[in-house]
Amino acid sequence: MTIRVLTFGEMMMRLKTQGFERFSQARSFEADFGGAEANVAVALARFGCESVFLTVLPNNPLGDKARGELRSRGVHTEHIIVRDGRLGLYFMEAGVNQRAGQVVYDRENSVFSTLMPGALSWQASMKSVDWFHLSGITPAVGQNSADLSLEGMQAAKNAGATVSIDLNYRSKLWNYGRSPQAILPDLMRRTDVLIAGRDDCQHMLDITGDGDPDSDAYFSTLTQRVMEQYPNIQQVAVTIRQTLAAQNYVVRACLRDASGFRFSKSYAINHAVDRVGTGDAFAAGLIFGLGTQMTKREALEFAVAANCLKHSVSGDFSDASIVEIQQLMKGSVAAGRVAR
Repeated sequence: MTIRVLTFGEMMMRLKTQGFERFSQARSFEADFGGAEANVAVALARFGCESVFLTVLPNNPLGDKARGELRSRGVHTEHIIVRDGRLGLYFMEAGVNQRAGQVVYDRENSVFSTLMPGALSWQASMKSVDWFHLSGITPAVGQNSADLSLEGMQAAKNAGATVSIDLNYRSKLWNYGRSPQAILPDLMRRTDVLIAGRDDCQHMLDITGDGDPDSDAYFSTLTQRVMEQYPNIQQVAVTIRQTLAAQNYVVRACLRDASGFRFSKSYAINHAVDRVGTGDAFAAGLIFGLGTQMTKREALEFAVAANCLKHSVSGDFSDASIVEIQQLMKGSVAAGRVAR
């Protein structure tokens, strides 16, 4: 079974310092492309879905390169709009040991952020779409992007598509005079599947769980309260990350729906190559699992395994295949050994 998924958001150029250099040491940067929804689109295409990405790119060689990168990975780009303007950038300094990583955004007045509400042909983009996905980063870019997010979610509901959002709180955004709490309720009322990190619900929805924020009871009550406040939401998935050092984590997740609440297995990650995009890999895995009629348990385990494997891949995009993810789920991967 395959599904057609439309994702909507900003694609940016990523400029990362060499190795573990700090910004103050940098003389050159590794150039790549990424963005939450683009990352999801690439992962879904890797899974064999009809993955369609909707965005606005600049009419210049950087925009051409970004579009070509998507096409080379199997993403449909026919609905991408091309206009004069600039491509958003983000600069990245990788963390190591006890030093955390840093991100600096340079996306103000990008061609995406200046797109006005009403400028997109949502009806045409939604044709034959089974699932529509965006992240909470998109409405954080500015009021225009927030309005476009609402337009897209309503168009998806009108078209009968499942709607998901990954909250993805970014403290360096949300600087245009509106808070997440002012914007998110309208989006939540059009959401079927909510994906979040532990702290996203508190920062963006003012919803918390009971007790120790690292306890199982916290996540159980957190997801229950989300569904009580927004009864239209059918599933709530929360990713759980224990950070031991900048490259050392334990990851798992939980999922609640009308049938109950469950945790995934945990994965210990002892040397993360690149943490960026791991949440997007989880989102893609969950969309694929739920959209292709896996059981809720299978979909959750598939998503967490996809998240785990993304830690081993540099860049924003995941390159994990279904077979690799399923092997990890079954425990049939011999860690560190060459597959012969």
